[in-house]
Amino acid sequence: MTTPPPFESMSLEERTAILRALAHRIQISARVAERDFDPVCQLLLALSVRLEGCCEEVAADPLRGDDVVEKALRLLSECALRRPEGTIHEFAITSRH
Repeated sequence: MTTPPPFESMSLEERTAILRALAHRIQISARVAERDFDPVCQLLLALSVRLEGCCEEVAADPLRGDDVVEKALRLLSECALRRPEGTIHEFAITSRH
C-alpha cells in the first residue's frame, strides 16, 4: 500500500475533490446525528453546506486546505465515536432502501 501525497502537493483538482468528498461525508454524519436526535446535526449540516460552497477557494490555498482537511477528519472521527451502536456506513447502506 502506498502513502498518498501530502494535500499541499496535490493538484488543485485533487484538492477540490477531496474537500467535496469531506463535505459529503460531513453531510452523511449530519443525517446520522439527525436520525439519532443529536442536536449537533444542524451544525454538521451547516458545515457541510459551507464547505461544499467554498471548496475551490479553500483548495486554492494548500496550507489552508490542509488545515481544513485535518479538522474535518477530526470532526468525522469524533462523530463516529459518539455512535458506538451504528456507523456512518450502516446509515449510508440503509438509507438507500
